Amino acid sequence: MFQLYSSEDVYAETLAHIRDDNPELSGGQITAIRAQLQEIANEIKEYDCRKAKETFIGADTGDLHVHAATVQGQCEYLLTNDRKLYNQLSEDQLETLPYEVCSADEFFCLAAEASAVILDKALTSQLRYWSVKMNNPPRQYDLLERASCPMFALLVKRATMRKIGMTPEQIDRQMPLGSNFSGEMQSSSVRYLAQISENQR
Repeated sequence: MFQLYSSEDVYAETLAHIRDDNPELSGGQITAIRAQLQEIANEIKEYDCRKAKETFIGADTGDLHVHAATVQGQCEYLLTNDRKLYNQLSEDQLETLPYEVCSADEFFCLAAEASAVILDKALTSQLRYWSVKMNNPPRQYDLLERASCPMFALLVKRATMRKIGMTPEQIDRQMPLGSNFSGEMQSSSVRYLAQISENQR
């Protein structure tokens, strides 16, 4: 459905932020986080920042490497929660970019909208994982809310309600999708929920 790409520069920035926020993490924990990042993403190794500067319209030249790697990788989307990167641009300016800029929340919603089965499998996997790890696992939608993914958190909460036995109609009446979701997603929300399995295990 999609492939994730990243770069050495992005890994370095990510780990630097994690270290700043968690000064007591061990070197082994940082190494493990890096290994996990590298496991889920393909690495774009070569990108020409000087050449990419000609088409870079972001506010911070420190983010030039992100633009360069995205262009080099011929990526369709740039997934970022860094609002400073392109936040000052108009819609017309954003349309001149060779890729679409979207937040993590927007991207996860796109993936979920494309396939209820993918959301179902991912949620089932998480529920199983956490049920083994602890007696009172965190609610996935609460974690997503705290991670600035409110729209995707709502989709996960609706799917969780389905898994505990509520009917699609009950869920849609109790927690309808708002206008911030696509018209197609709103009109097919009951059919979508019907594809979510009821059992967690």
